[in-house]
Amino acid sequence: MPAEQNKTISLRYFIVPTIAIIVTFVIGSILAVRGIHKFSYSILEQQSSQYAENYAHQIAKSAEALKIINELLEDKLLTAINSVALYGDNVDDDILTILAESLDVDEIYYYNLDGQILYSNQRHYIGWTPYPGHPVENFLLGDQLLLIEDIRPDTESGILNKYSYIRTPQGFFQVGIRADRVDRLLDAFEPSLLLAEMAREAQVDTICLLNRDLVIQSSSNPDLIGLRLEEPSLLEILATQTTHSMPRDLAGERVYQVFAPVYLDGIEVGILGLTTSLEGTQRIIRTMTVLGILAITIVFGSLGYGLYVTYGNKKQLLEMAFHDSSSGLPNRRHLLHTLFENKNPDTAILLVHIRNFTDINHLHGFHFGNALFKTLANHLQKSFTDRYKVFHVADNRLVFYVSAPLPKQGLIALAKEIIEITAMGIEEQGFQSQLDVRVAIVEIPHPQADPEKIFTHASVALMHLGDESEQPYVFFNQDMEERLRRTDVIERELRKCLAAPNPATLWVEYQPIVDLRTNKVVYFEALTRMRVPELGMIPPPEFIGIAESQQLGVRLGTWVLAQACKFLGQLQEQGFGEVLVSINVSATELLQSGFFHRMQGVLQHYNISPHMISMEITESVIMRDFDAANAALQQLRNVGVQIAIDDFGTGYSSFARVENLNVDTIKIDKYFVDKILTTKPHRLVIGDLVSMCHRLGLQVVAEGVEEEKQREYLLEHHCNMMQGYLFSKSLAPIQALEILRMQNRSTG
Repeated sequence: MPAEQNKTISLRYFIVPTIAIIVTFVIGSILAVRGIHKFSYSILEQQSSQYAENYAHQIAKSAEALKIINELLEDKLLTAINSVALYGDNVDDDILTILAESLDVDEIYYYNLDGQILYSNQRHYIGWTPYPGHPVENFLLGDQLLLIEDIRPDTESGILNKYSYIRTPQGFFQVGIRADRVDRLLDAFEPSLLLAEMAREAQVDTICLLNRDLVIQSSSNPDLIGLRLEEPSLLEILATQTTHSMPRDLAGERVYQVFAPVYLDGIEVGILGLTTSLEGTQRIIRTMTVLGILAITIVFGSLGYGLYVTYGNKKQLLEMAFHDSSSGLPNRRHLLHTLFENKNPDTAILLVHIRNFTDINHLHGFHFGNALFKTLANHLQKSFTDRYKVFHVADNRLVFYVSAPLPKQGLIALAKEIIEITAMGIEEQGFQSQLDVRVAIVEIPHPQADPEKIFTHASVALMHLGDESEQPYVFFNQDMEERLRRTDVIERELRKCLAAPNPATLWVEYQPIVDLRTNKVVYFEALTRMRVPELGMIPPPEFIGIAESQQLGVRLGTWVLAQACKFLGQLQEQGFGEVLVSINVSATELLQSGFFHRMQGVLQHYNISPHMISMEITESVIMRDFDAANAALQQLRNVGVQIAIDDFGTGYSSFARVENLNVDTIKIDKYFVDKILTTKPHRLVIGDLVSMCHRLGLQVVAEGVEEEKQREYLLEHHCNMMQGYLFSKSLAPIQALEILRMQNRSTG
């Protein structure tokens, strides 16, 4: 545990916060009232500064807008004059009228080389000629091909226009756009209108723009324009060129005034004055003050009440946090806290696991199971309450904490007593089912041991109490943890290899199965091998068992089948198509519903005939579910797969059962083959086994043949095939192919 967890509550933790809340409430109320006043006035001052910036920005926008509009007009005139010029001198009034409408211009005139208007979209001024000094005459006499004028009044009508000119071989065109469109746009930037709009948005009484002499130049109230403020002290204040605000009496009314300089491109253009009545502001201040104090009262009152309620509930919450809700016993958190606080050496814990209690829940319902376990847990607590503390750490697990030194035999006696009292407790409830109780014992020699690690050690020890265990109790030792780590490493390597194959870690070798009469290879058995860098070679039963327990057996079997198919492809390419490959199949694979179709899919993917495959099944697989296993074997035989019973004689098979099995071959276990070397011939049963298999029409393979004497005996008793180190160990694919080549050369 990283830190100690307190299980008690001190009253001072609630008194001190309560006093702090009261003091904070008083100070907070005073500061809140002052803050509201200050905030309200600062808002007015900030608004004035912002309005000064906005006004300067609007003026700048006005200048920029005028510039942009002028540029847009020039672009439009340039486009229009160039479009008109495309017609050359072939125009008339109607064409100019159409052009004016399509180009959205107001006037188009066509002049001859003498400066006389010949055509016009307006159909007036026809025959007009410019007088000396007229802009039209200036263009006529000049040498420019194209000209765009600034906005000017028309010399005849006085209407503001912007004109452009372009020459043609026989004259020139004049195109005009009326400038009253620009005036309408610029009206929006008129200072008094801007100030009036700002006053409406700001909800203030008056906004004025003053010069340095305090004369009002523009105002949201036009009646004030031209008036001069008689405030000598204001001149001194404004000389600092900073924003200044002040409440004052004006015409019998309390107002708040703010004066801020207005700058445009770094140049002061005036002083913005804002005047607003304080009647509404003071009303808001009073309202906000009352609401603020009320809010603070509610908040701090709620906090105080919350502390009071928390103090009342904290004990109950702690009780719930450190006790199991179903049994009422101290829970896992309480156990870890107890171990953390331990100061004594040579203590211990006993983790009690009722393995079949889940079955009781399933049979009788969880409500009944919970009630039964609660009764049982309380019975155990009463039985041991004066000696040991009992914890409920999981649904069907209890922990007994031994806080004083107890020898190993004493711990064993305690474990047996717990099991006995548990059985008595269940009988007292009238329950007839036998409970399967297992106990893991962890000795704690040092008081500073990590509580989490202690509990983990108990769980690890419990994992080693299987059905085959001689005693219902076990002591934790370091080897258990090492085995668990080893299993974890192997599992991780298996998962990596099945996801991304690594032949340096997981691969398949092939051991020859030879005909005893011809001494020729007829089969290869595919044998999986595994090497882990940090552990070395891993025995096949170990990593295959881990694969099965971690739901990797099917994936591993499918991978081995694929490797075998690749090897069969190599055999066919090299001209050894008559040689079969035998593959071991687990119970998980065989009895899985999709096994047959998955096998067919792999064979089809590698273009391998089922007749080239033999599958080896152990006796235990068949005995698990005889009918289902036999049906699966028949399905395999129907498509041509050979079936062999592996390790025959070591399981529970009888020849009566074998007669009904859908198999082709019996592989006699090495145990019987080894007896040939140590048992008198008349006492050997392997010869009878071979004979009985032949009478059933089965082929026989002897496994583990390592001596010539064994081979001779098997040959004499008509065994069909043998497998073992006498002929060859398991080989890599290249070596297996080489044996076949050597075999061909020797018979060739």
